[in-house]
Amino acid sequence: MIKTDFDLTHNDKASIVNAVVATPFNRYENVRTTITKTGSLDDFTATVEVLYSLNWTASLKHKYSANEIHTAALLKAPYLPDTVSLGFNYTGKLTDFSANIDYILNPNYRTLSEAKFKYNFPEVYLLSKMTTAIEKDVRVNEVLLRHTQDFKTNEVAKVSSQFLANIREKKVNVDFNMNYNGKNSAIALWSFNTNLTVETPQPDFAKSVLVYSLVSESDFKQQQHLVFETPMLEKLTMIDSNTFDEQTITRSQKWMYGGDLFSQEQFWQKGRYTYSITTPFKGYEETRMELRYSEFNDWMNKQPISADLSFTSSNLSAPVKMAANAVIDAPNGAFNALNFSAVTTYAKDQKHTFDLAYKPGYANSKMTSTKQGYELSSAELSYSLEKVNGIIKSSMLSAPVEYSGITKLRTWKDFVITHKFTSPFEYVKHAEFQVQNQVVSGENKPGVLLKYIGAGKKDQVFSVKPSWTWKVRDAGNMKMSTALSMESPFEQFNNLDISWGHEHAIAPLRIKESALVKFNDKKYLDLETEFGALNKMLGVIAVHAPRQMEFSFTGVNEGESVNGDLNLNWDKQNSNSNFRMQFGLADSGTKNSIKKDFSIRFTHPGRIVSLRNGYENSDGKISSLGNIFWDEEKRQGVSYDASYTKLVIRGVETHSSTVTVTLPTRKIEVSGSSTSKGSKQVASAKVYWDANNDPLKVVEVNFEMNPTDVKKAALITVKLPSKNKEVSLSTELAVNDGVRLLDGETRFTYSPDADKTVVMKYTIQQTDSSYRSSWSVDHVATDTHMKMTSDLSSSDTVTKGDLSVLYNSQQANTLAFNLQGQLNMEQKSASLQVGSSVEKASISAKLSTESPYMVTVETARNTVPTWRSVWRVDTAARSLDVSVTYDNMKGQVVTKAFFPNETRLVSETSTSRDAASTQQARLVSELNDRHLHAKMSWRKDLFSDIANYGSSTVKGAVSEMSPVMRQSFNTLSNTLQDKQKAIASSMREELSPIIDTYKEEIKVLEREVSKMRQELRRMYNNNDLYMKDVEKWFLAAAARAIEANNAFVIRMETVYQQGRAVLDRAYNELNSYPYLEKYRTLARTAENSLKEANEVLIKELNLAIQKVMEGLNKIAGVYDEMITNISQELIKLLQALVKEFTLAPFMADIEAAIVRLQADLRLSEAAKANMTRALEQLQQMLNEVLNTNDLMESYEAFSEGSQRILREHFGNLADNKDVQDIKKALQLMYQQVLKIHQFLEKNLSAKDMVETVLQMLRDQVLSDFKQLPLGLLDLPKSRVTTFDLVNGNVEFDLYLPIPMENFEDAMKFTMSGYLSKLQGLADKYFPRGDFCLWDLYYRLPPVRWSAQKDWIPPFDAVGTISGKQHIMTFDGRHYDLAGLCSYMLAADLVNNTFSVILRYDGNQKDLKPQSIVVMVDGRTIEISSSYLMKVDGKPAEMPYTADGLSILRRGQWVTLDSAQGVKVVSDFSNQYHMVHLSGWYFGKVGGLFGNFDNEHYNDWTKPDGSLETQDRKLLNSWEVAGTCRPQMQRVVIDDDVKTRNDQCTEVFDSSLSNLRPCFLMVSPNPYRQNCDVSPGDVCKQAALYREICAGQNIDVDLPPQCVKCAASGDASGTVKYGAGGDQPAPVTMDTVFIVEEAPCNKNIQDKLKDIVITLDQKSVDAGKQENRYSLVGYYDGTPTTYTIEGQLFNQAVKFAKGVENLRFNGVQGRTSDLLSVLQHVTSLPYRPGVKKTVVLVSCTPCDIYKDFSYHQLRTLLRQQDISLHVLRDSGFNLQTNRAPQNHIFGMDNEKLFAGQSVEPDLYQDMEKPSDYCASLALESRGAVFDSSNLHAGSVKHQRDFIGQFGVRLQQQNEPVCQVCNCELDSTGSPVTVCRRCDSQPINFQPPTTMIKKLTEYKNALTQNIQALLY
Repeated sequence: MIKTDFDLTHNDKASIVNAVVATPFNRYENVRTTITKTGSLDDFTATVEVLYSLNWTASLKHKYSANEIHTAALLKAPYLPDTVSLGFNYTGKLTDFSANIDYILNPNYRTLSEAKFKYNFPEVYLLSKMTTAIEKDVRVNEVLLRHTQDFKTNEVAKVSSQFLANIREKKVNVDFNMNYNGKNSAIALWSFNTNLTVETPQPDFAKSVLVYSLVSESDFKQQQHLVFETPMLEKLTMIDSNTFDEQTITRSQKWMYGGDLFSQEQFWQKGRYTYSITTPFKGYEETRMELRYSEFNDWMNKQPISADLSFTSSNLSAPVKMAANAVIDAPNGAFNALNFSAVTTYAKDQKHTFDLAYKPGYANSKMTSTKQGYELSSAELSYSLEKVNGIIKSSMLSAPVEYSGITKLRTWKDFVITHKFTSPFEYVKHAEFQVQNQVVSGENKPGVLLKYIGAGKKDQVFSVKPSWTWKVRDAGNMKMSTALSMESPFEQFNNLDISWGHEHAIAPLRIKESALVKFNDKKYLDLETEFGALNKMLGVIAVHAPRQMEFSFTGVNEGESVNGDLNLNWDKQNSNSNFRMQFGLADSGTKNSIKKDFSIRFTHPGRIVSLRNGYENSDGKISSLGNIFWDEEKRQGVSYDASYTKLVIRGVETHSSTVTVTLPTRKIEVSGSSTSKGSKQVASAKVYWDANNDPLKVVEVNFEMNPTDVKKAALITVKLPSKNKEVSLSTELAVNDGVRLLDGETRFTYSPDADKTVVMKYTIQQTDSSYRSSWSVDHVATDTHMKMTSDLSSSDTVTKGDLSVLYNSQQANTLAFNLQGQLNMEQKSASLQVGSSVEKASISAKLSTESPYMVTVETARNTVPTWRSVWRVDTAARSLDVSVTYDNMKGQVVTKAFFPNETRLVSETSTSRDAASTQQARLVSELNDRHLHAKMSWRKDLFSDIANYGSSTVKGAVSEMSPVMRQSFNTLSNTLQDKQKAIASSMREELSPIIDTYKEEIKVLEREVSKMRQELRRMYNNNDLYMKDVEKWFLAAAARAIEANNAFVIRMETVYQQGRAVLDRAYNELNSYPYLEKYRTLARTAENSLKEANEVLIKELNLAIQKVMEGLNKIAGVYDEMITNISQELIKLLQALVKEFTLAPFMADIEAAIVRLQADLRLSEAAKANMTRALEQLQQMLNEVLNTNDLMESYEAFSEGSQRILREHFGNLADNKDVQDIKKALQLMYQQVLKIHQFLEKNLSAKDMVETVLQMLRDQVLSDFKQLPLGLLDLPKSRVTTFDLVNGNVEFDLYLPIPMENFEDAMKFTMSGYLSKLQGLADKYFPRGDFCLWDLYYRLPPVRWSAQKDWIPPFDAVGTISGKQHIMTFDGRHYDLAGLCSYMLAADLVNNTFSVILRYDGNQKDLKPQSIVVMVDGRTIEISSSYLMKVDGKPAEMPYTADGLSILRRGQWVTLDSAQGVKVVSDFSNQYHMVHLSGWYFGKVGGLFGNFDNEHYNDWTKPDGSLETQDRKLLNSWEVAGTCRPQMQRVVIDDDVKTRNDQCTEVFDSSLSNLRPCFLMVSPNPYRQNCDVSPGDVCKQAALYREICAGQNIDVDLPPQCVKCAASGDASGTVKYGAGGDQPAPVTMDTVFIVEEAPCNKNIQDKLKDIVITLDQKSVDAGKQENRYSLVGYYDGTPTTYTIEGQLFNQAVKFAKGVENLRFNGVQGRTSDLLSVLQHVTSLPYRPGVKKTVVLVSCTPCDIYKDFSYHQLRTLLRQQDISLHVLRDSGFNLQTNRAPQNHIFGMDNEKLFAGQSVEPDLYQDMEKPSDYCASLALESRGAVFDSSNLHAGSVKHQRDFIGQFGVRLQQQNEPVCQVCNCELDSTGSPVTVCRRCDSQPINFQPPTTMIKKLTEYKNALTQNIQALLY
């Protein structure tokens, strides 16, 4: 039943409606609706709230006035996460308003639509704008319409319109302007002009412009002008002028399309008309027609009309003339008849006549000709509205051609049109064409029929018969169908039938579809579908062809229940090809209960598999039941039934549950219950493992616990009815019961025999100052009783402890072990006693805390003292007494030491035994200022006696405690083992029958499970329900678990065995160690050494002191001599190097060529003398070059002078081979001189630097040594008076370097400490180990602190990670980790200004970083290992600059530099990453790189600031959340590597290493350790070390073994390409575009894309594949390489990505700084052996003066075989006044490039460009092109230019031989550099003898100085 209640309240201010609806439906039992409205209709607020199980709320605010409307609506629904709002605002009037609609779905989705409209005739303005924001993606779509016009007067009119649309960032713009000026002026009578501009985002229609103007100069003269431009077409221009008066009309038109010109001229006067046209087409250059005619004033009344026409054309050999006459009968405009005749003549022998007679409804014509075969032809035609008939007869035809047509048009739906045609033609004898449409029973049946008879005289029929019907009852009910039938005479296309039908209805919803495709009588598709839905959904898809298939489904949704049935039959002719799935979900619960059922059933021919589950929760009872059948028909499956009940009755809470599992052969049932009342809890459980066959097969478990505040009791009982057995475990505890802290008893009963109960008792008692505890175990059956007690008491002064273990032995308690200890704070004493019932041992100590201080230590055995030691210190008397009593208190040693006064020390040692005392040793020392006298004597056998005593003492200490401990533990261990075995035997005897029974039950259960497994195996083999996949997963998981368990067990056994072996071995070694023998051997060795040292010391002491003093006296002179000699040797070395640059071979080649030339040409003596003088001039100029101070100026003079000599003396012999040899030798000499300049320029500056360093060293060393004290001058007076170690006498006098007043000062002095300063100076300037001049250089303060940032805080820091995660923190801590996820390297933890994250891909086999992420300056930058970069998730290219942030790629480096003081350098190739931090981050950062506080011990700090010691936790704490969680994450910290790799030693620990100059400033040890861990990464570690050294301003090169390139062919890294080489030259090319980034070059940006695409296409056409392109920009001489998808070279189709990043904001300057730019370009990673092309795109002029850098560039380009091309905005000049016919595109050293054909002799008149850039291009076999052609002229003209430019760039000259070597680039990375075979670099090596000599001198000098100092 449904009940409703309705309430309405209304007044002037508010209206309120309340409605309540009660229904029996779940969730809708009580539906409450409230509607509230306040305010008037013009200004009100309304709210609606609907409340049932959910809550709906909506509100509406509306305000209306004459010019404003504001409406806002809000909706809050339970299914929407946020409130939805919709607002509408309108302001203004109909002719001028603004409006907006604001729709907000949630905070991340908003749409704002705005509109503005203004109409003020004649102006119209309309703007529509929609902004959509989805999260951070904001899209704006905008449409603008603007129109203005001015027609205020009849003389002036203006119209302007604009349409602008910006949709999805695609812009369309249309501008229209029209002007009319009717004012009479001196220029024009009136004028009209208009223009239209259309811009679209499509490239072919980017911008189209139409301009039209009409000017009337007078009433009889007008001129029109039209221009149309669009990117897709050439430019179109039209000029039209008209002049007319009463007698004549003249019209002239000119059309220009691209470069083509069309023109036409017309002239008319009475009786005459002429027309002429000219075109650029060959054969049709000029065509002319002239017509003369008679006057006709009354032509409608049969007045004869005559005309003569003459027609001439370039393609006719003779004119065509025609004479015509016509008579027309049309009185009063009514046409009656026409008679026309004409005679045409062409040349002399061709004449044609034509006669025509026409009247309405009928016409006939006749034509005669003198041409054979065409003598007579006639045609006749009659027609009416429905019929047409015609016939043609001719001497050309064997039979007439006849045609007839009938048209019957009743309505547009009912018509017939028929055409028939007959002819003598062989292939179309008869043809018939018919089109019709008929409506039959509402079905439209149109048709098309084509029928003809051809050569085979067989009807050929084409027919098309479509049809369609539709019936529409209303909008929700419709039926329609359509069909198409086609027939043709062709075998391959005989017939085609296509049909489609559709029918749908709304109530209830039902949709039917049918489709048929039939071709050549074969069905390709025959399909029927049906879909319906109301409460029941159904669907059927039936396919009848090409194969019978059917798919159907039904579904019913009633309330909360859903049922479905799905059938699939993919081959109805195969019974096994079907599948059915049935499912159901029912929810029949009520408000107070839950009841749900779920079922699913799979049916196929082999079996039925089903799953069912039911769940119910009602009134404290929860139940669930279900089953799984893998063969439902055979009832093979598993079912279960589980229930849970909770009851509370009178305070007693009871929980019970039952679980039943039914297998195919048995039922297993588990039930249990628990009851609790207060603190008492009772629980029981039963397990039936064969409930349906044997109810006695059960296990009962009962548990009871009843705790109180004092007593706690628990009982667990296990009953086995089938065996009449019961096992119980009970425990009773008393807690905090008076003095009892704990008193408990635990009983374990496993037999009816009470003596077999195991009883364990334990107590803990407390008094005010003591604790007592006990623990015991009793087992009467095995006579077991064991007890352990302990006592601990404490007072203010005394603390005692006692531990005892007792066990029973023959009914008597036996003490197994006892330990007692006492600490007396008042008496300052302590004692410890250990023992058993057999033996005891003890040790005690006592201390006095007032002077004289005394310490006493004593040991005893069974209470008898065995050893005592007493130490006594008297501070007042300044004395020390030591006594040791030993040998069971029989012997004693006493030592006394005291100061009689401040300068005298006495020490005496004596021994006593049996009351007899003997002095053993005596020492007396006296101190007087700097003089120390000492005398020492001892007994001859003292040392051997000390050895014997020490040995016996150590052995006795070991033997005191050891036997007692060993005996006690052995006895206790044996007893425990015996008792444990007895108790275990008793329990085994009682429980074995039970265990055997259950083993048998388990076997039965295993057999049942085995049967289930066989069935599952069969399903597995068939992969039913994907069983095979499930088992594979389970077995893999189980195998891993077993393997892990086995490994754990084995490991534990190994640890146990190893631990036991270590303990045994330690005990045996301790027990058997030969203390006495070892000590005696040591004493003898010391005694012998002292004897030998006696003689050596006396002999060498004075000699050593003497040599030290001599060394100090000579040190200044030796050092000065060394500095001088090193400087002289360095100058000799540089001079020898210069001599290596010999030019003699080249001069010898020139002399030999001249001798051959003189002999071959048989010259006169005068001519020979002339050549000899020329040779002498060359030699003289060359000497001047080598001896001058200004090499640059002399080099220029030498170059120009040699060229002048060649022209004067050998100009007429340019092709002679000998003259060519002379030119080649001169060219090589140019290169040699250039090399000399480069070498001297570099090494002379090095010489100056070395001399400066040596002078600084000289001054500093002498200053340091002058500061040494002069106390050493008295050292030679020291002497040894007596030195007799055998008899025990030593006496000596020592003169100290400094005075000392007493022994207190003397105790603080050591000679080694005094000499440490001298040794420090020696080690600083003359190291005993490896010596390197760079160590001295970099130690000097002016060098070390050359950078201001290194000596003014805050100091910067750098952290690195390399290789397999070798980490160096900011504070210098070095450690290794190995993780697979993403980790925070460093982050600002205070201000959050930056974060650096390194991401790994989780690949354990190949641990390499995937990308590095830097978050700084509000941006997130991610750079992958392939150098792809994203900024805020969007792809970006390098270089990237924004707001102080710059990212640049140079070689393999990527450098990110931020204004925040963060710099990140990544080298993915060498696998290292560096983070540089400004000192302002001191103590503010965290991450794996530490916290940057100059303390490396706390670098392992977690994000919360706590220190971590475990490596895994540290790594996980800095893992970026959510990145990955691998199954196995390994973390490794490598200890110091035991083995050292030889290759690593050679790089990081050798004086010959290239890295050696940096060893002193940057320790190589961490990098050496990294290398030893991964020797294969030696070069990657060397690259990182080189970069760290560079940060210290130390430049070093990589070791030679690390200079390797991928293209190196052999061990030497050298490959020869081309003619005679190792490999053929690759047929491909690398092209680099250098673009000047000045504003004047901005317009070239879009054209570069077309140039590269065209160039690549031309190259591919020429056979060059896989070409690559690079982009370099520069301004102010600074080159920058732009990446293309992160790469320095890439494909042509991707080149545009680099071009888009060009920045044309540089300062326009001069391009004379091309040296640095081209040097940068030559270092790019070209592929070995390829053709290298460089294109310079500039817009500013180059210098004309060719300085020295010009020659360097020319040589550089020639050596590396690089062709330079120049593309610039500059035209070409002719040396004459001749004007070229076509645009000149460019030129090279051989020819010109122009738009059309080029005049053959034009090149010789050209003036070659002589500026810096063009000259380099022409000399490097390149070309110079004028870029102004990219923007001028038509589109065709521009394309021609790009095409010719691309062809020239890809032209390959003859293959050039190249030699490719692996060298280091400017970043220190290996790169392959290829040079011409005839231009290889000259490697100048210093003379080996000179190097050897300098090395020997250095070594000898160092050894001499070290000998003096040490």
